[in-house]
Amino acid sequence: MVSVETGSIKFELTLVRTMKSGNLDQEWIDRGTQDWEDFGSFVFLPAGIGILFAPYQVACYADGPQFVEIPYERIKLFMRNEYVSALGIR
Repeated sequence: MVSVETGSIKFELTLVRTMKSGNLDQEWIDRGTQDWEDFGSFVFLPAGIGILFAPYQVACYADGPQFVEIPYERIKLFMRNEYVSALGIR
């Protein structure tokens, strides 16, 4: 579990990683997730929002693709009603 704080909202994200080392570098993750723009590559999944980070944004290239999934349950209060309705989130 990795904590990411952006603005006044704090999320705890589970990193789904393809890594050789298996290590998380909290400082690297913090630098790569400081602004909302750092979360610009995302997709709506059945159970949450998936965010793909660019190489070297939150880990080195050798660690493979960096992807997180944030469950809708954790963020639906921050989403516009139109999106909650369109996605069928309860």
